Amino acid sequence: MPVGTNTSTFSTNSLKNGDVVKAELSCTEGCYFPAVVVSNEIAIQVKSKQMPYVEIISDYWENPQLGEPVTLFAFTENTGDNATFEWYVNNVLTGGNEPFLTVNYMPNTTIKVKVLCNADCLEAKIAEATYSFGSLTGIEPLTISKLTVYPNPTKSVVKIESEEIIQGVEVIDLSGKTVLKKEFNQLNPEFSIENHPAGYYLLRITTQDKIEVKKIIKL
Repeated sequence: MPVGTNTSTFSTNSLKNGDVVKAELSCTEGCYFPAVVVSNEIAIQVKSKQMPYVEIISDYWENPQLGEPVTLFAFTENTGDNATFEWYVNNVLTGGNEPFLTVNYMPNTTIKVKVLCNADCLEAKIAEATYSFGSLTGIEPLTISKLTVYPNPTKSVVKIESEEIIQGVEVIDLSGKTVLKKEFNQLNPEFSIENHPAGYYLLRITTQDKIEVKKIIKL
């Protein structure tokens, strides 16, 4: 269907996924043959909108004691490279524009992070997550049975041992971004982080019904 005439450029904001665009050039000089030439076709692929996502994960090893520092990280997906972070403790804006927040553990405290996204093609521009501290006994994590990660520190290979089948692992840097994602569905998997920069990472380890976070240092 013709949509534009007598111009070397074409611009529109109404293309749909699967539309095909081509150009026809009509020559007015009688010495040209053929008088009409047709360009190659370009099939349009429209990127579907994605939903931004954020989850708060913690770096604690054991149940924290009253007043003990706990660092919380915002694990994000589809939020863009320059997203803005707002942290709230009991609905009070706290901290700066960072993908993590360190607070002193106090019972009955609720932490919320709001991520203002800058990526294109999103269903929403804001993603939110909350994390609550419970009673005086501390946080009660649902742990994976006899989970061990070694060697730590490591230069390359990371080995995971557990009595439960490990479905997947995500390696998360201090900015809250996933730098490596592995799927296993097996006991005692291992993988390499040799190609990643030295530094501090979190491993988000999942089984069928549990998630546990471990720290690791890449040398």
